[in-house]
Amino acid sequence: MSKSGVRVGAAPFPPEESRSATQPNPQTYWRKTIFGKLPRLRVSPFLGNACRTVWSVGVSNLTIRTNLKSAKRGFVTIKATLLARGYLPKELPPSFYSDAFAVFASSKSGRTLIAAHTAPGGMECVRYTLAMPGGSNRDLLIPNPIAFTKLVEISAKSFGRLLRRAHRSDISRSGPSYVVGSHRAIIPSLKPSNLPRERAKARAGAAFVAKADVSHFYPTLYTHAVGWAIDAKLRERAHRGNRKLLGKRIDQALMDLQGKVSQGVTIGNDLSFLLGEIVLGVVDRKLRRVSSNAFRWYDDYEFACDSRADGEKILATLRQELGRFRLRLNPSKTKVLALPLPADDEWRHTLLESARRPLDTGKEMVSFFDSAFRLSATYPGAPVLLYALGILFKLRYPTGAAEEVAMSCITQALLAEPGVAQKAFALLSFWKANGMTLDAAVIAKTIEKMIAKHDATGPSSDISWALFFCLESKIALDRKSARLT
Repeated sequence: MSKSGVRVGAAPFPPEESRSATQPNPQTYWRKTIFGKLPRLRVSPFLGNACRTVWSVGVSNLTIRTNLKSAKRGFVTIKATLLARGYLPKELPPSFYSDAFAVFASSKSGRTLIAAHTAPGGMECVRYTLAMPGGSNRDLLIPNPIAFTKLVEISAKSFGRLLRRAHRSDISRSGPSYVVGSHRAIIPSLKPSNLPRERAKARAGAAFVAKADVSHFYPTLYTHAVGWAIDAKLRERAHRGNRKLLGKRIDQALMDLQGKVSQGVTIGNDLSFLLGEIVLGVVDRKLRRVSSNAFRWYDDYEFACDSRADGEKILATLRQELGRFRLRLNPSKTKVLALPLPADDEWRHTLLESARRPLDTGKEMVSFFDSAFRLSATYPGAPVLLYALGILFKLRYPTGAAEEVAMSCITQALLAEPGVAQKAFALLSFWKANGMTLDAAVIAKTIEKMIAKHDATGPSSDISWALFFCLESKIALDRKSARLT
């Protein structure tokens, strides 16, 4: 390990499909190897309010020990883990992390300061615009650290109960798991690469499949609905103001995150994921009587059924149960289809087949990216190029003509496809750490074009990752780009 925190001579990471349970995840490469390289980084206002208000401080050597026999120590461990690994969105560059804040919030002086802070009108979130494939954006909300800490404290004291309620669903494949020492505090129990297998199993013996998607789940999730899912008594008039109920306290804490607004739950932190699973878990249990072969991944549903009429009946029941929590289905993604259907996306299978070759020659690299670019044009909106770049983590780093082709195609992808910057710059950083010499001039020219393009449309996460890479790799940009940022 070098002084800068970059792993020297790191072994290449295989793609997720071929990794064993003990192998590291390439998506978290930066956070595990370059974590803390830029302490107290001052970030340009161009990155938006989120970057101006998030605390970017150095990583502490905090060691968290779990002792389930001690309730007090368990509470401290859960609280510290949620603040250190579950507060900031994983889509932020590694310059931003909250380990030191977790240490402060767990200290005596920190607890005193946070407990004494009051905000009668609630606190406000800041937005971080996440670029998405296909050109759409998603606004992630970063809560005020004090308000979020108060929500964490309430949740940590009853964490076992919340986890149990989140796992009451028989059909959820995204059930949350609490992990100490992972890159995130709470992660889904199933790897995304295993979804096709689970989808295929759920369709056994069926002639049709009903598909549905909850429309804008987190932005429309009523904070009171979270309380109802935790404590059903809150639906009764006599208990609506009962702060002894856990659901009421969490409902109030969620409102305090967003200026006392009850419409919507913040996107990006791990507690929102946990609470969302609790709500949909209640819906899932009501669906057991209409479908035994069902499958849910986050807010996407699939129900295997015998006829189109059965599928429509299941969807009607789903709409009714979601309506009890003031949620609704997305009409464009709700349909009943005849089976058999592929369990996985065709473009994903094609990319994996294209990557079976070594990709160590210019011809093979051209063929791989040609396939990726054709599929991206055929399936607009699908994360084709994002997935293609992830596959390239199987290479320690390309050489010769393969290197030139790869650099050319990666820069094209950065300029053409929103949302690929995080994976692209992580890949380049990985190759650089393994000994590849990057063409700084080509990368600088590409980033300057990205900045000019976003000057008209507004900044997004792509620019955040591009600027972070410039700082990390000491790449200078021209004066015009500096003025725009």
